[in-house]
Amino acid sequence: MKNSFYKCLNIATLTVSLLSTSPILMISCDIKKDNDLLHFKMIVNKPWNGSKNDEYFNQLIKDIKQNNKNLKFDFNVSYILDNVDIASAIKAKKANMAFITSTLLKNSLLKNDVIPLLQTKTRAFYFDKLDEKYVDGSDNDPLRKIAKIANDLFNKKPYKSWTDNEYQWNGKIYEKFYDKEGVNVNYQRGSIMIFGTDSEIKSIKEAWENKDWNAFRNFGIVIGKKSSGTKYIAQEDLFKKHFNLANNKFSSFANDQINNANKYITEKPRNIGKGALSKYHIVFDEFASFAYTHNWNKSKSINYNFYCPDGNKKIELLTVTDPIKFNVLVVDKSIPKSAYLAFANSIINLAKEKKDTYGPNVGFNEYELINESDYSKYF
Repeated sequence: MKNSFYKCLNIATLTVSLLSTSPILMISCDIKKDNDLLHFKMIVNKPWNGSKNDEYFNQLIKDIKQNNKNLKFDFNVSYILDNVDIASAIKAKKANMAFITSTLLKNSLLKNDVIPLLQTKTRAFYFDKLDEKYVDGSDNDPLRKIAKIANDLFNKKPYKSWTDNEYQWNGKIYEKFYDKEGVNVNYQRGSIMIFGTDSEIKSIKEAWENKDWNAFRNFGIVIGKKSSGTKYIAQEDLFKKHFNLANNKFSSFANDQINNANKYITEKPRNIGKGALSKYHIVFDEFASFAYTHNWNKSKSINYNFYCPDGNKKIELLTVTDPIKFNVLVVDKSIPKSAYLAFANSIINLAKEKKDTYGPNVGFNEYELINESDYSKYF
């Protein structure tokens, strides 16, 4: 069985970051079916700690075989960092099973190729357990209120001074910000951070509250990749709702950059306020990424994440975005229903039995089977 499992296995040794760019792993053998033997080729994100987890997938296969005696298959898994390449691999029939972001699934034209099988859930922040959505962007807007709570927690003590003991770092997250284990949500959010002097921050907030898009944008914006749900797409959707004044309306980042390219830069949000980013005062990021980003960069001699070196300036969270569904496990439509349900049931059961040693390392703490009647909601 071991030789069969590793026949096509191709695991890259890559640096840790779910969103770092990296070429897709080339898979050497095509997906096919030999008589009754099914070939499963799965793509997953590399764990945050950089360690591949063959042990979990071996356990998964063992569980499937024990509970489905008549299912004949072989299986291999590839680890990848760049989510965009996951959709490309599925489209090119180089993979037939993958965890994919919900925004990428919706925008990848995969509707005719796959079905959404499992909705992942992630552990809830204790201050964001409701499916709150944008109302008007004012101080009383639910999204602004969530951001304010997170902002107060973030700025209660300088981030660079956080200790593992006080903030309860467990190797993956700062437990201090999360609800108890088992309290999970099926969504995530993007956020909009701002930084500057007290005067600059006041002016940025005034531009937001006045819905003055031109004034807001002119403070400079750090955006993520166009494919990023939490660092680009969610913010773009929010701005379309918020900046809606006649003759000062937001349409899209792509359109706005035609005449205002110098007001945008693509960079890592954790470097807010440093170097070239010091001229850009609005920064897009995953919501509360400070809660699962260790403040100490062990490869360097200084603290660096979310730290503004200019003592006259500070970092604040202005607002969060509307929720977007967390990652989804999709399967190729050619896979027999009995086979993909066998995978789904084993993934769900291993998580319930606390035997999922892969999922929590990429933020997946629970899995829920998606009903066929809900498939259309994912495209």
